[in-house]
Amino acid sequence: MIKTISVLSLLLLCFSSFANTGKYAVAGITNDTEFEQFFQSIQQDVRDNNKVGLSKKLHYPITIYIHRKPNKIDGPQKFISEYDNLFVEDFKTVLLCQTIKGLSIGSKGVSTSRGAMWINQVFQKPASDYDPLLHADLTDPNLWQLKINAISVSSITANVARQCREKKYSMPIDNAIEQSKHNCSQTSVSQADLNSCFGKKTSSRN
Repeated sequence: MIKTISVLSLLLLCFSSFANTGKYAVAGITNDTEFEQFFQSIQQDVRDNNKVGLSKKLHYPITIYIHRKPNKIDGPQKFISEYDNLFVEDFKTVLLCQTIKGLSIGSKGVSTSRGAMWINQVFQKPASDYDPLLHADLTDPNLWQLKINAISVSSITANVARQCREKKYSMPIDNAIEQSKHNCSQTSVSQADLNSCFGKKTSSRN
């Protein structure tokens, strides 16, 4: 049954990709703006240690790997109770350092640097209920929603986190510019303007 659903899902992805010409079309994601807002909301939850907010963004059950050790999470309460053990500092640093432009996009979904986190548009009903004809509308939020469906923290994550710290990003540049537009009430903000908005020195991309 699982193989059948996988084949049907692949066919659905192919058909939807023809109709969807967005940036994330190959991943089966239909709304670019919605996805980027979703990703930025994940970063904000991580920044605020908002365990409850993050718990609502995961697709359950999910197995979170911490240095190859599997941690099976069957629901939001389990995630919240295990949060401090799962979202270690290196992992949070990588997520906050990640920019929208640096995300990897493929047929399996969208991932952060080195595949630390994967995000997909996930079917919201039991797999046994899936029908490629009845459930083909990927824009229907009652059927499909953006969810985090894979997390893996490894030694590679630690290396990426160290590189992020060396660059001394005070926050993801994409988020900083958007927030500075709001906080400083400007229609356009250069990277140099971030210092006056946030009182922090932000490195350039050069």
